[in-house]
Amino acid sequence: MDLKFQTQIDRSGRVTLPPELLSNLQLSPEMNLLISEKDGKITLEPIADEPMLIEKDGILVLHAQLTDDLSNIVEKERQKRIAALIEDSYR
Repeated sequence: MDLKFQTQIDRSGRVTLPPELLSNLQLSPEMNLLISEKDGKITLEPIADEPMLIEKDGILVLHAQLTDDLSNIVEKERQKRIAALIEDSYR
């Protein structure tokens, strides 16, 4: 879902993020963010020191950073499972 919000930079250089955005991205006070600039656009990314379990609608959800592209992670896991099945079939 692409959400767009308008905000202002205050006199101290701070930007306030809308509550809906904070909730959707599960951002909380004191959370560290990585700020980057590319081609005149600013990007904010949460920096997760360690995976966090967050309760959302009564369900525990793991909030963590991916260490690789998701398609690579899925493919590696698929290959491990196929190898295990082949190995088990020879037993």
